[in-house]
Amino acid sequence: MKNINEVIIQGIIVHKFVTPKIAILTVCTGDATPTVNYPKILFFGDSRRDIEENYKVYDHVLVTGNLQSSIKNPNIKFQNTLSIFGETIEKNKDIMMKNFGVKTKRATYEYKNEIKISGKITQIKKLANNLIKIKVLTYKKDRISFVNLVYYTTQPNRILNEYKVDDEICAVGSVQTVKKTHNNKDHYFENYVIKKGELLLPIIFIKQINYRFISIAF
Repeated sequence: MKNINEVIIQGIIVHKFVTPKIAILTVCTGDATPTVNYPKILFFGDSRRDIEENYKVYDHVLVTGNLQSSIKNPNIKFQNTLSIFGETIEKNKDIMMKNFGVKTKRATYEYKNEIKISGKITQIKKLANNLIKIKVLTYKKDRISFVNLVYYTTQPNRILNEYKVDDEICAVGSVQTVKKTHNNKDHYFENYVIKKGELLLPIIFIKQINYRFISIAF
């Protein structure tokens, strides 16, 4: 089974931040999920330059990317962050123009918020009565990442019995953004929520992993 780590975001740019090294877009994904979410996507290199020159707030865009883990603080053992790294970006046409080549007075756009992950389970545990966290080891262009997925379920014990460390899993889900206030200051987090997951036949990973990360606590 092919190892997959993909993110597809389609929506409207609501914030743009650019430096000489990085561009960060915050994209509203509208009605792609029951509640509106605002994932942030990081761009580097030529993509960063393209965004600086050709994209602005309120543009409708289609972005593809992947989830990557990175060390947040080298002085804190096993601590890392998880971010969406953009691979491609293009401006999105409204529904009527895309399907019929017709320009309308009031444009309507499609929204999308989807993640696709397959890899090896390195950790699985119950965070609450209806919440499971599954950490998955993935590869993208030979880069190793540990992706924390959360799964809301009414049967957490059944999931814990069925899914074990070292099992291969494939999952489809979405990016969920959460705002929390602490000491009168707003903090924003991203959860990667499973809609549907399945176990796979065993796959042998050639690379030996001698370390692990713990991603953002949910």
